[in-house]
Amino acid sequence: MKANLSYSFRALTIALAALGASTAVFADSPITIDVEPVFEGLTPTSGTFPIAVTFENNGPDAVGMLSVGELSYPVNLPRGSHKKLITYPVSQWGSVQFVFSSNQGLIRKEYRNDQPTSQDSGAIALISDTPGDLSFLQSSGSGSMGGQEAIRLHGVYCQPANAPDRPAGYRGIGAVMLGGGSERMTDEEVNALKSYALTGGTLVFLGGASSPILSDPRWQAFLPAHDFSAITLGTSAKLEALGDESVPSFTILDGKPIKGATANSDNGHLLSAERSIGLGRALYLSYNPLDSPLNKWPGRKAALLSMLKPTIFGSGTNLLGSYSRDTSNDPPVMYSAPGGRTYAIPSGVPMAPRPFEGTDDPFSTKLPPTEKVFGVLGAYFFVVVPLNFLILKKLKRGELAWITAPILSLGFAGALFSSAQNLYSQKMSTATQGLLVIQEGVDDGMFVGTSQMFVPRSGRYDLKLTGVDSLGAVDTDRYYYGSPFDQNDNSTLDAIDTGEVTVPDMPVNNLAFKEISFRQRFPVGSWFSIDAKRASKFVADVTVRNNSPYAVRDAYLMAAGQDYKIKDLEPGQTVTASIKHISGQPDSSGGLASFSARYGSVLLTGSLDGLRPGPQIGNEVAGRRRIEVAVFGKDMVGK
Repeated sequence: MKANLSYSFRALTIALAALGASTAVFADSPITIDVEPVFEGLTPTSGTFPIAVTFENNGPDAVGMLSVGELSYPVNLPRGSHKKLITYPVSQWGSVQFVFSSNQGLIRKEYRNDQPTSQDSGAIALISDTPGDLSFLQSSGSGSMGGQEAIRLHGVYCQPANAPDRPAGYRGIGAVMLGGGSERMTDEEVNALKSYALTGGTLVFLGGASSPILSDPRWQAFLPAHDFSAITLGTSAKLEALGDESVPSFTILDGKPIKGATANSDNGHLLSAERSIGLGRALYLSYNPLDSPLNKWPGRKAALLSMLKPTIFGSGTNLLGSYSRDTSNDPPVMYSAPGGRTYAIPSGVPMAPRPFEGTDDPFSTKLPPTEKVFGVLGAYFFVVVPLNFLILKKLKRGELAWITAPILSLGFAGALFSSAQNLYSQKMSTATQGLLVIQEGVDDGMFVGTSQMFVPRSGRYDLKLTGVDSLGAVDTDRYYYGSPFDQNDNSTLDAIDTGEVTVPDMPVNNLAFKEISFRQRFPVGSWFSIDAKRASKFVADVTVRNNSPYAVRDAYLMAAGQDYKIKDLEPGQTVTASIKHISGQPDSSGGLASFSARYGSVLLTGSLDGLRPGPQIGNEVAGRRRIEVAVFGKDMVGK
């Protein structure tokens, strides 16, 4: 309690000083700040909400720090500079406070959010030079059209020059359509979208009369089709059936679907093709519903929704939420199926988590039961006050109470804290659990998970994080020792965002427990290669090679929902398997198998031995660490 009060007083003092400084400085400051959402029309979700901050400095050189929620951003503003910075605060109802503290004073800015936080995944973003083209998608969530609109679809917009360069900027987006001008996006912005798809997003490429992005070499490994050529169709029976309206003459960029892609053709001409990308997908529409004449076609909304399949928006996000607590306060839940196969399932399913116990595990330490604590305290007051004094008084040695009372107090204190004695001898420890998602042919993989940390001694510690895209503290009451400040206010990480999130100076008290949830990009390159082909209607031949420096334990190959057990896949090892009984039927378990079955992609799963994501401090607790991997092959065996 003392630590809580001390911290609260310091925080209040700093806040009052900052408010006074901002009042004094703001009016005369040569630095101006403007804030606006990155996506026009996007309602804040319950997660990361990207906001662009524009700085203009008409005075002396300024160097400072912009604080937004739990994150701080270093900012350097030479005289006459005009800079834009994209920040990634966690959205809240009410407002987001921006505080810029520099050698030129302190400035405060507020972003007001007067709308209730949205819980849906129905935002479809258009990255284009012409915003507003998705207004026809606005819906009231009536549940019509086969339930497709129950997600409350709405279009949001971003100019190509303002697109997020981090996957964190797309966390509240159900699908991203790449319109005119998106070919000018930088490599960082393209890589952000690739990671977005890898972790469950939908990317939509448009055809029409012309589409420069289809020839962009950065997207070739993602496209579900190739060999594009323009052709004019007088009509399309399939498109008319999807939109329930007659179709005028329109131009498409015809193409050939890649091997294993799910395609929709009409009279030999490609209308759409889609393929899996990790937990997400890429969709190609050979026509452009945003250009004339289809932008005036009454059936374009129904046709587009049937191809977008918005009912699967967020399925990858829900799965990853079970690893990172993005969608729940519950711990990651693992489900052991018959035969020993372990699947990850979304949080909220009433199944018990896997137990982790060990003698050198500080995270298994428990508080004494409440009845024991009150029992010891009751016995203490009875023995020290009435019994001690009565006995000494009867013996006419009352003056000895000055000696016996402290001795009794020490004895009862030792009894009370005996259950914590193991904790005092523990070393600094970490325990990381999560899932690394890899798509063959994509340079970066994405790890999503949590890390628990035990720090025995107070101080400030560098977590030595690298490649972290987003990070947040996990509030929990499961930690038992240390001050109440450490137990109940786990948000004091002092995180710095310089394009990736680091924690160079985390403050902790003695016997402190912290837990963070994070997403971390790993340069996986060609760690794994998977070659697959369909040998017959019911058999797929798959060859997988481990080129990484890590072994995959308890490894499985999946194709169209079927398993093949490898057991272990050592570095440099190659395994070939014939997977039988490919049915292509959707898997409804909610686990990784469902993503393999959806498009017939080939998937390698298992536990990655040796990789250490997250904080690089302390010892890893044996038995509590679990790093799952999901490697999606470039080849698909179809459905």
